[in-house]
Amino acid sequence: MKKSIFAAIAICAFAMSCATSARALDLTPAENVPEAKAKLIRQLINQMKMDETMKQVSAAIIERMKTQAPDMFKQTLDPIGLTAEERSMVEKEVVPGYVEKTYKSIFAIFDVDSLINKIYVPIYAKHFSDDDIKAMIAFYDSPVGKKLVAESPAIATESMNEISVVFIPQLAMSVKNITEELKAEIKKRVGK
Repeated sequence: MKKSIFAAIAICAFAMSCATSARALDLTPAENVPEAKAKLIRQLINQMKMDETMKQVSAAIIERMKTQAPDMFKQTLDPIGLTAEERSMVEKEVVPGYVEKTYKSIFAIFDVDSLINKIYVPIYAKHFSDDDIKAMIAFYDSPVGKKLVAESPAIATESMNEISVVFIPQLAMSVKNITEELKAEIKKRVGK
């Protein structure tokens, strides 16, 4: 469970850093990208199946969160001091609504079409000429380009699995160590 929490956090952090970086790059606002170029970029993204991949990743994150969110919300009940009966009622009657509200919020924030139009179109417009984009479209129309698109989900899945096995335990240990250091520092500063 910790592995999937860290994976979800890593993916969300990456997505947020991309959005933050886009503003830091001083991109041309999406509305200032000529429509013909924006159309080419959307065609390329469609051929690369980036939109489908982003939807699949979003759905996978949501599925992982479906198992984690109830526990996260239940943990917020600990300091409230509910009786066992009150806690049981809240977990059955209140928490599920907030879990659902969380999913809806995530889907609203990470709307794929909006992400493509507001983030990817300006980024691609900044880095690639119309001719570059047309050449990439031609590549993704070729047999090897289609194979790359077809194999990319498996490659991404295998990569994420390997990242979970190789790096997530290291990340978890690092976070645990930092948390322990923080606790020690707090105790030292407050004299406990």
